Amino acid sequence: MLTSTQAGIAATLGLLAIFSAISLRKKLLNLTGVVLADIMGLAVFMFRGFTPVMTIFIFYFVAETATMFARKHSEKHERRTTSNIIGNLGPALIALFLGQGTAFFGAVSAALADTISSEIGMLSKRKPVLLTTLREVEKGTDGGITMLGTVAGAAASVLIAVVYYA
Repeated sequence: MLTSTQAGIAATLGLLAIFSAISLRKKLLNLTGVVLADIMGLAVFMFRGFTPVMTIFIFYFVAETATMFARKHSEKHERRTTSNIIGNLGPALIALFLGQGTAFFGAVSAALADTISSEIGMLSKRKPVLLTTLREVEKGTDGGITMLGTVAGAAASVLIAVVYYA
């Protein structure tokens, strides 16, 4: 019979294997990116256990699904880089290292909201407006927001909040 720690390790390794296989097969990450993400995933487990690992797996699944959905008819999915992994997971991992579990979920929530609002916001029929001036800008402009993207980002944050409270 497995202890809860052994079961958590087995589940973590299983999720990381699924993540790695999907990422490499669909060319979402290169091998270096997959290895870095796996190392960070193992570090997350070592600092806080399985729940945060499941949270980053949910992040990955929701973010990739939104990206594929948003770009289905427009352009090819770009391959994520190690910079994306460090930028999205780095602050969360630092929070765990410092013993700040709530900050971990906040960092993951912010990263997912940013990703989702950008991807889903591209589907808006209306032009984005610049956050600072509220003037219309072209899609993809830094600081440009849409109502659709904003609502989608808020929903993504709520999803991570539900995971945290569950």
